[in-house]
Amino acid sequence: MQPLGLPIRSVAWCMVLCLSFIQAACTQDPQSSLESPAVTAISSASTNDATLPNPRTDTNDLTDLLVANQTPPAFSLFIGETNDDGLQEEISICEFNKICVTTLDTRDKRVYQHSAWHNVELIAVQDTDGEPGSEIVVLAHTHEGLLACVCVVHDKTTSIAFYRGLGWSSVDGTTLANTDAIDGDEILVQVKTEEGTLRCLCLIRDRDRTVREYADQSWATIQIKEVIDTDGALGKEVIFESRDANDQLICVCILRDRENELTTYSDSRWRMGEIHLFADTDGQPGLEIVVAFRNGTGSGITIIHDVSQTSKTYLFEEEHTIQQVRNYDRFSGDEICVLLPSREKFVLITDREEVEEAIDSCGDIGKSGGRA
Repeated sequence: MQPLGLPIRSVAWCMVLCLSFIQAACTQDPQSSLESPAVTAISSASTNDATLPNPRTDTNDLTDLLVANQTPPAFSLFIGETNDDGLQEEISICEFNKICVTTLDTRDKRVYQHSAWHNVELIAVQDTDGEPGSEIVVLAHTHEGLLACVCVVHDKTTSIAFYRGLGWSSVDGTTLANTDAIDGDEILVQVKTEEGTLRCLCLIRDRDRTVREYADQSWATIQIKEVIDTDGALGKEVIFESRDANDQLICVCILRDRENELTTYSDSRWRMGEIHLFADTDGQPGLEIVVAFRNGTGSGITIIHDVSQTSKTYLFEEEHTIQQVRNYDRFSGDEICVLLPSREKFVLITDREEVEEAIDSCGDIGKSGGRA
């Protein structure tokens, strides 16, 4: 099995269409109180100003914001330090389509809104730009229910960064993680088109206002499994599965953001498989990826060594279950203990040596003799 390279869709059009960095409609209200609990191209954000509604004069009744059969978004509330003043803020949705930030000690209140926001969803309060103070990550939707933006509220500078690309109609899954070992978490979003098909796995780097799209025509769905170090190099990798329209596994994909690189591992035997776990099986830097699969009447385990871009597959003539992953022999790297239930047999895989052997149970290392 060889790792494959997939094309990264060019996103040069994002220079004009997908991003704008604008001043927020933010009002300071020190007397108010907030009730509780109520990749070949990199796009760059523009800095055009936009005219936003003023919450001091825009005083429509809450009922005016609702339409027939509209269900209010789920309530969300976060506590964090957002403006680098050393004081904790309470961040919540107010009036369905506004973000209210209230300093707990002083009760100072800031309200962020935009005319394109019909309703909003709070995703996270985390550092996305590497500067002091956490940012507020928001999904906003239009009156028609389409994606208005993945927006990042910078409370310290009272501004909002807008991220939305051509063909971005909805977001199905959002993950924040540091992928390049530079201060500030990246925002990973799974974007769909208006027809409901997968557009891309998109990586938003709010620190420099850029977006990268990763996609392939064969991908019907993707699922991010983990953001961890698999190659022993600086920065964490984004590990995700891609599947076809029949929900069969196409590949194990590894996004190396620091190098703007996408590596894919595939095997025809994995169609009915999945990433089962991550473990250090060889004692070397970087975790290994353990793929468990069924194939006809048999099954197997493939251990991917991303640091060397190699793999080793262990096949069984029947179904299997992984019972334990731990260090049995006190040498570097964990062993994998597998149960073959139809024969009530236990097999110990020592991946460091690429061997498998029968043992009495997963609780000890007594050998029953013979190869698996």
